[in-house]
Amino acid sequence: MYKKLIFIPLILTLSIAEIKGQVAVSPAISIKVTDTAFVDTASGSIQNIPLAQSRITNYNPSVYVADSTPYFIYDSLRTGGTATIVTVYETDEDSIVGLWQIGSGGNRALWLNSQRVSYEDFAITYRTSTERGVVIHTMHYNYPETDSNYDGQDTLFLGREGDNLGDKNLCALLYYPGHISNTYQRQLESSLAVRYGALLHGAYIDHHGDTLWNPLGDDSLYSFGVCGIGRDDSLSVFQPKSIIRNGILAIEAVDTLVDLDYVMLGCDSNNVFDLADDFVIVDTIPCLAVARQWKLRAHTSNDTIHVRLTPDLSLPAGVLHLMLTTDDDTIILPPDTANTFTFTLAEGQDYYITLLIEAAALTTGSKGVTGNNHSDEYSDGSEPSTFIAPNATFTISPNPTAGHFTAIVNQPDEDIINIRVVDAHGRIVDQSTTTEKHSQYQYKGLLKTDGIYYVTITSNGQQKTIKLIVVK
Repeated sequence: MYKKLIFIPLILTLSIAEIKGQVAVSPAISIKVTDTAFVDTASGSIQNIPLAQSRITNYNPSVYVADSTPYFIYDSLRTGGTATIVTVYETDEDSIVGLWQIGSGGNRALWLNSQRVSYEDFAITYRTSTERGVVIHTMHYNYPETDSNYDGQDTLFLGREGDNLGDKNLCALLYYPGHISNTYQRQLESSLAVRYGALLHGAYIDHHGDTLWNPLGDDSLYSFGVCGIGRDDSLSVFQPKSIIRNGILAIEAVDTLVDLDYVMLGCDSNNVFDLADDFVIVDTIPCLAVARQWKLRAHTSNDTIHVRLTPDLSLPAGVLHLMLTTDDDTIILPPDTANTFTFTLAEGQDYYITLLIEAAALTTGSKGVTGNNHSDEYSDGSEPSTFIAPNATFTISPNPTAGHFTAIVNQPDEDIINIRVVDAHGRIVDQSTTTEKHSQYQYKGLLKTDGIYYVTITSNGQQKTIKLIVVK
């Protein structure tokens, strides 16, 4: 089952606090990947890896492990009887991945990602075995009693289950004797998530415990993908450039980051690249919006932080624009050289980003581009957003809008209709429910503030949410 790749013998020196199972902030084993090697930063051991196996995960090196199985042998790790093991890896296939095994001579398997373990007491897995992407797995491990076969050494394997597991990249492994605290575990996972672009199912925090991003709270609409740049010296984070996995928008710091500088970036869709059917007029030029939108937030020890956004789109220079929306204003930025955008973020402010592409730059037949595709109904060039359900048609028009909009429902069966409008923070700003059943219904609304809104229409057991852009 295993093809042996790496052998690293180490002698670990454990402190008294570690022997007693107390919290150890510094790991006894800290394996990360450089461009050319596995490095155990705690012991200084280095093992070269073939260049062909080196990968890049979110601008940080990883190692390709689909065809080979690295393993590590250490003198006894069971002095305290417990351990906390944090592993970061990336997988591109839905599969059951047995990530690490530990035991006497390597014969006690722990299939972590599938949650089938030989011994109890393991922590939450933030992704299931059917999810793809960067995985941060934290496990609290209780060692079994030694037996007559125990030779005084413990083996860590990168295990795999099955024959067709696809590509996997190993990014990092941290091993702590004893149990780390829940607070430090969350801080550690947050720092690794920022470094490798991993998605957590809980709040991202810095070493002070301040929340950087909360996928379960205000940021839930923009947590289909999350990444960040930042520096946190207490957590050994220095990430000057980042991108959401399968993303098209990279973010980087223009100036040198200082301690506790963070900028978080999330998106609202899994679509890698798609175009909305709606036009936005920029200086009389019709543009199409990229359907995926992003949310930015800066946390900085200074008042502002300077960033650069670079879309990965093959377009002529000058045809790409960036619409930047805050609670107070919406501006459209022209590109810098080579279609990059540079601007300054204020501390604690949320920014909502829409990419706009000049329609003339797109090839004929692209989504939303069929020659003169402007509707005569909307003089500003915007068009309705329409969703056709199995037994209903829901339409929002115009979209984008200067504030006034109409929600239209057409359905064969009469029913009560509910319309709810929330802003980008998830706050309800408008809501209406009919007192009688209707088969055809129009609701006219007014939004007074620029920004991104979500209109949810519910009727006959069907529900659809349509994104609405307001540009004053």
